[in-house]
Parts: sequence; C-alpha cells; structure tokens
Amino acid sequence: MLRFDIVETQASVWDKLKKVITGEQVAHAYLFQGPVGAGKEDTAYLFAASLNCLAPAGGVACGSCSSCQKVVHGNHPNIHVISPDGAFIKLQQMKELKKSIFLRQVDAGYQVVIVLQADKMTPETANSMLKILEEPPQRTVFILVANNNWALLPTVVSRCQKLSFKSLSIEERARVLAGEVSCDAAGAAVVLRLANGNETTAREMIEEGILELRDRVIHQAAGIAKLNAADALFLAEEWAKSDPEIVLKILLLWYRDLEVWKKTGAESLIVNQDKLDALKKAAEQIEEPQEIIDILLLAQQALVHNANKQLAMENMLLQWVKACG
Repeated sequence: MLRFDIVETQASVWDKLKKVITGEQVAHAYLFQGPVGAGKEDTAYLFAASLNCLAPAGGVACGSCSSCQKVVHGNHPNIHVISPDGAFIKLQQMKELKKSIFLRQVDAGYQVVIVLQADKMTPETANSMLKILEEPPQRTVFILVANNNWALLPTVVSRCQKLSFKSLSIEERARVLAGEVSCDAAGAAVVLRLANGNETTAREMIEEGILELRDRVIHQAAGIAKLNAADALFLAEEWAKSDPEIVLKILLLWYRDLEVWKKTGAESLIVNQDKLDALKKAAEQIEEPQEIIDILLLAQQALVHNANKQLAMENMLLQWVKACG
C-alpha cells in the first residue's frame, strides 16, 4: 500500500524529493532520519515508486500504473528491501544484496535499495555498506531509514543526502491508522495513546478488540458504586483474566478525561473524543475523579512491581467500592 497523504504531512521533505525527481538530480544515497511514526518508511516506498512510475504527476507516483502496482504488491524487480534479521542487519544480508544489485541491469527507472532500521547494522555490515556507497552501481539509489543517525557510521552518513522528518501529531497518525483498520480516527487516537504511540502495537490492539474492551470496561466502571464485595471480586477476576495493565490504562484515560472535563469543560482537551456524550453524563455522577485516579495509580504501581494480578485487581476494586460508599 502506498501512502499519498505523507506528501502533505511531510511537506518539507516531499518538496525536496519532488524537485529531485522532476529535475532528474537524483543522488545515489539518502538518509531519512526522524522520530518513530513520522512516515519515513512510507516515504521510502513512495519515493521508490515515484522513481520508477510510468506516469508520475509533479514528481509523485501515480499509484495505478503497472510499475506502481508492483510496488504495492511487493514484487517490483527494481526495489530491494533489507531489514534486521533478528536484532541486527547482518553481513551476510549485505553480501546477498550486493550480488542482487551488481548483477542487475536497469534499463528504465532506478534500482532502489531501502534499508529499514539502518541504525541496526553491525559494524561489519556498515563497513560493507560504505564500500557500496563509495562505488555504487549506475542508476541505483540507496535509502537508509533510521530513528537514530548517531548509531550509524559517520562515514556512511557523510555519503548520504540527509532528510529530516518532523514528528506527526497523534491526530495525524490516527487518521492514517484509521484508514488501515476498522475504526474511526477518534478511536484510533485513543488506541495510539494506549499503545504509547507505537503504530504496530496499536494496529494489533485494534484487531484484537481493544475498542470493544474499552466500551465494556467503561460500562462496568460506571456501576462499581453499586457493587457489593462479592460482585467486586468477580469483576476483579474478569479484569485479571483480561490484560489488567491495559484495563488500567483504559480506566486512567477515562478518569483523566472526567477530571479534565469537570475542571475545564474544554472538549478539545478530552482524549476519548468519540465518547464525549457518555463522558459528560458520567461526569454528572461522580464528584471526585481524582480519588479514583489515585486508586488506579496504586494498582498500576503494584503491577509494575510484579504484584499478583488477581490480588492487585481485588484490592483496587474493594478500595474503589469503599471510596464510592
């Protein structure tokens, strides 16, 4: 899948790349550097597609020609992708890459080598890469993608055109994620926060039903004040069998929103944007969200210190019921 929205969200990077393509001033090596989630990999694939597109528009791939479709399906003969095998990119991988790129004759477009997580090259691999960059094959472009360019050999970095990517907001990243999975952008934004900003984790969480879990947990939390001790223990067992760390994150985000709403009344500051109506109703039923937040934080701290999950949930809910009484 080619992401075209990245042309707008990383406009400064793409202004440079479009000039490179339309002016046919393509360098032999680029370093895409910047934070996780900034769209570096997506830009690498779109740049590779644009260099080989049969009908580019203003320097950007059309997305529909036979060449672009091969990129989409991962079988374009001009494009090679290398990524860590385990924890590192190993020397044998670079040797195999050399064989592929030096033996291939490129008659149209460019041969493009995309090195994902380039900062994970071993020293031997990096030195092997340096030799290729010093004498690259004709019509071959290397794109090194890295979060930490300081982990690369300075001599490798010096042979690349450097392009820096800006951090994307949660909302921008959520819009992209929502287009890939079955949820709206507001829900995707919540899951990204639950996943600490990791898009891969967020995608997996959505596929595993995190939004349905959130709905159930929020609904159950609304009735805790009416539970007796036995019911609280049953609920503790259910939450312990789920992922208690995630349950606590869901609850902490929800009660954080309740506290913010009661203190400020500012909708723009709410994380659970897709639950605004329910949040406002819940805020009418609770006087001090901070008291519940403190109980949740204690349970979270207990789990960090490897407390028994069942006991941690039981203790938390019994304190919660008591606080509501």
